[in-house]
Amino acid sequence: MKKITRFSVLLVFVFSLFASTGCEKMKDYEDLLLAHAWRWDKITTTSNDENVQAIITLTNALMASAILQFHSDGTYDITLGDEVDTDIWELYNDNEMLLMGEDEMILVKLTKDALVLEGEIVSNQYGTYSTTMYWKK
Repeated sequence: MKKITRFSVLLVFVFSLFASTGCEKMKDYEDLLLAHAWRWDKITTTSNDENVQAIITLTNALMASAILQFHSDGTYDITLGDEVDTDIWELYNDNEMLLMGEDEMILVKLTKDALVLEGEIVSNQYGTYSTTMYWKK
């Protein structure tokens, strides 16, 4: 009987530890997004199409100085040179997805130093492929 009681207590402890960590993570995601401005690192794609590859190369060159800043009012800014684009953002689906304007992206990684977002593009010309954007602190 003692073994069952100890096991039950251990199970409750482990469950409560995971439950509290999960709640903290939900708030942490938003805090991590808001913590600082994110600087462009790169974009990659799953497409092997030469035209898509050229677009990705051009995007990397053009976005080299881009800065992404999330705001607590649910807006974000992307600054590229003198140009600033502002739209809305929202975390949803248990913080697995990030809506930026009309673009839905999978939140692949979010740490204090890295933000990685994946999106799917459906094109009549190039087919369906995914892109992954990497941002850094």
